[in-house]
Amino acid sequence: MEAVEQYYEEVELPSGGVFYSNIPDKLHLRPMTGYEQDILTTERLVKSGKALDMVLSNCLKEKIDLNELLVVDHAYLLFKLREISYGEIYPVKIKCPDCGKENEVEINLAEALSNVKEPDILSEPFEVELPSKGKAVCVFPRVKHIREVEKLSKTKGVEALPNFVERNTTALLSQLITELYLPYVKDELPKQEKIRRMFAKDIAYLRKFINTKGAVFKPEFSFACEFCGHEGMMDIPIQANFFFPDVE
Repeated sequence: MEAVEQYYEEVELPSGGVFYSNIPDKLHLRPMTGYEQDILTTERLVKSGKALDMVLSNCLKEKIDLNELLVVDHAYLLFKLREISYGEIYPVKIKCPDCGKENEVEINLAEALSNVKEPDILSEPFEVELPSKGKAVCVFPRVKHIREVEKLSKTKGVEALPNFVERNTTALLSQLITELYLPYVKDELPKQEKIRRMFAKDIAYLRKFINTKGAVFKPEFSFACEFCGHEGMMDIPIQANFFFPDVE
């Protein structure tokens, strides 16, 4: 392993590590090898959703519990792993949302990885005052919260992580809310039942708060359709060649 030491790259997490007691703010990541490629082609591991975490764990110098990582840090590490393994250019085929025609696009992952915002809140749990004058005490989403929600969903792997807060909203909120007071709901009700009865405006506010007040990593790119001229920011898609590119 001594020969591999020089290939580790220092990675600063979007969260700055402020929410961890046993994970450093900077980790060290090496490029994937043939061993990791074998993991990603093992059908049993891919179907179970374990393959990507096995690969990431292998490529990290520090031995950490990936389940304790914030979702934003986990997603950032996966994109960084792709960049240092195959280079910053990620070729994809994108259908224009306007004309529907397929565009061949080269995404610069180095630029995407720079799209990070530091957290505004630096400790957990944190209290959020809701529009209805209710209050929620919450934590930011971690990988372990996603795994719990995945048990009720068919989404597994890297595609489950970016923007997960926008999907499976109430199921995820039940993992993130530790205490909840709503002036329009009986306080003795179980937490999960309170969440189901939350006003839509309270859910929307809380979701936005969680999305914006913690560390943010938005893997986006600027898209311009070569056929109709449509322009806009789009999420970077995770396609089959994300970890299996054609290298010239």
